[in-house]
Amino acid sequence: MKYSRELIAQTDALLAERRRAAQERLDRRRDWLYGRIPELGEVERLQAEGLRRMAEAVARGAPSAAISALLLEAQALQDRRAGLLLQHGVPEDALRLQYECPLCEDRGFVEGRPCGCYDRALRRMAYENSPMGAALRDKTFDNFSLGHYDDRPLERGGSARAMMEVNLRRCRRFAETFEQGPRSLLLQGGCGLGKTHLSAAIGNALAARGHEVVYETASALFAALEREKFGRGQGEDTGRYTTCSLLMIDDLGSEFVSPFVLSALFTVLNTRIINGLRMVLSTNFTLAELEQVYTQKILSRIMGEFEVLRFVGTDIRVKLAAEPRP
Repeated sequence: MKYSRELIAQTDALLAERRRAAQERLDRRRDWLYGRIPELGEVERLQAEGLRRMAEAVARGAPSAAISALLLEAQALQDRRAGLLLQHGVPEDALRLQYECPLCEDRGFVEGRPCGCYDRALRRMAYENSPMGAALRDKTFDNFSLGHYDDRPLERGGSARAMMEVNLRRCRRFAETFEQGPRSLLLQGGCGLGKTHLSAAIGNALAARGHEVVYETASALFAALEREKFGRGQGEDTGRYTTCSLLMIDDLGSEFVSPFVLSALFTVLNTRIINGLRMVLSTNFTLAELEQVYTQKILSRIMGEFEVLRFVGTDIRVKLAAEPRP
């Protein structure tokens, strides 16, 4: 995936903040330990002085006997320091910088190559800066309220609340087991029933773990593909639709369905399925309506690869708007 200079700069700033925070944590630990073990501060002061004297001795070509004496002195101080830490039950690494990524020490690169943590940070930043990611970053599994759904029995058995509890559990499981390759999801049901909230909760959870998540409305996705197809591209990286870890298409069926859209949708679905890449689709359409709009061929591809979660109940947005405000 191609990243903008602005996104790279934001990620670099994030890593710089991690390094600053690591140094700040070390300074606080050191101040606390020096207060608890005064001799420790004196030993570390002598160690720093010994390093300075060693560097000066080497620079002026001091005799080997003098260098050996300094080395013995340094070892004695190191042993005393270790003894003090052990005596007071302090871990040996307590006075070392502790980075979020020990491999690159929060610098983003190892031997000139991007570290895995840098790639993950870029992917998360890209998702959070996308229009959908920015708008929905507050949606989580924990703040999805089942209280909005009626618990009265439905004609077919169960209740809206019970069905939505199952949907919540399955969406959470999809996110938690993503690395094990769960089936893709089709969230199907009317407006205002929580499809977008749970889609966003999945995307936020996976982006936080460093997966490349692309979340687009159907109309925006097909418009970008059409602009690229007919040479009117605006610099979008449409290749990510077939290569990202998770593609999420919201409001499938809201776009104008043309022969190009049918072809593009089948290509995206088929390419990702062949490559074992997961998707989450949401739609207000019934399965019969999807077949009528997108053809039996496309619906068959979806039904063969996706787990269908049916969303039921009353439009939550309308319900909340009708409630008296305090």
